[in-house]
Amino acid sequence: MNNIFYTLTEGLTLTSDLTKDSNNLLLKHGRARIAEHSLRVARKAKILARQYGVNEKLAEAAGLLHDIGGVYPNDKRVEISRKLELEILPEEEE
Repeated sequence: MNNIFYTLTEGLTLTSDLTKDSNNLLLKHGRARIAEHSLRVARKAKILARQYGVNEKLAEAAGLLHDIGGVYPNDKRVEISRKLELEILPEEEE
């Protein structure tokens, strides 16, 4: 596992339950509002997926993970993105 991620998950017991694990990760890093928001988005995404006949599990997972980067403080996200060689949009660097 990339060292960047190891420090995030250090001390967490991952259970293979995406709902619990993502919630616990966010809570461990003091991001209770993001955790609550992500759970609400996941529930709504699952409902919408059912309504439109698409994969509910994938929609739920997308809802849980859409703001997972919130474990990093805003001022660290660009730096970490560079280390991971992710594309950075010009407006993200402002």
